[in-house]
Amino acid sequence: MSVSQFIHIEGLRRVARSNEPAWRNVSGITAEGMRLPWASNHVPTPANPRILFGDNPIRVGEVATAQADTATDPIGRKVRSDGIVLFGGVVSYPIAWSDVQTSTCSDTLRNWTNATLAWLQSTFSSTLASVVLHVDEKYPHLHFYVLPHKVGSQLDLTCHPGYNAREQTRQEMRARLRPEQVSNSEERKQIRSKIHNAGEKSYRLAMSACQDNFHGAVSQHFNHMRFGPKRFRVERALHEKSRALDERHHEAIAILAQEKRLWADKIRKKLEALEEIRASRLRARDARIEELEAELAELKEQLAPSNDPR
Repeated sequence: MSVSQFIHIEGLRRVARSNEPAWRNVSGITAEGMRLPWASNHVPTPANPRILFGDNPIRVGEVATAQADTATDPIGRKVRSDGIVLFGGVVSYPIAWSDVQTSTCSDTLRNWTNATLAWLQSTFSSTLASVVLHVDEKYPHLHFYVLPHKVGSQLDLTCHPGYNAREQTRQEMRARLRPEQVSNSEERKQIRSKIHNAGEKSYRLAMSACQDNFHGAVSQHFNHMRFGPKRFRVERALHEKSRALDERHHEAIAILAQEKRLWADKIRKKLEALEEIRASRLRARDARIEELEAELAELKEQLAPSNDPR
């Protein structure tokens, strides 16, 4: 059975956004990483994680929070409470823990863990602050935490590959297009939108490249695929609507075919009836001709001169 890699990284905030659960913040995610009881309700039997690199995740979260409390944004304002101050990620080993607990699989997991740790260190360098291993869920997995450096009074979020690519693209386009020097407000708005969209595209490309890089450095050596089974990514409502239209299309075709058969049967029966009428008339004509011929023969016989001498 083919299996695929899974690696994900996201920004963490001191306070969760309004559309997220309250626990989805720095303290909640790092507590989950260390399997604190209040943050491990999703795990039937929580087990202590194994710290493979760096500090305790909770300590990393405290440092990130303290660092953000005195940081400012690019124009000198305090960092928003829901602004990103730490990055957290998960790398999952795609073989169930129940299948890993043989000597061979156990050695493979160890090798995968070491290779993944080496890749994380190479990718995030000095900003990699903690890596822990969990084996108390279905699939063994690593949680890692990336702590941005503080440059002056600002947090340097470019330790994240996507953020780095996006910021580089935006800086290059700002320097080239200089929207602040455009007097027309509509044109200035279009330029800024262009810069924003280009930055988002660079972000997506960089994150895809990050996945490719991880596959080349780690996953391919363990026969883990870059992509999982692919399917059409359409919303369920659209899928249902599409399926309903297909069904109606097939029903319409079936109804049309049935109507064509009925029409063909009706035409055939009408033609058969007409043919029968024609044949009947022909038979009647032939019978009448025979009758007339018989009458004519009889008249000829009556009118023929007699050879009797009397």
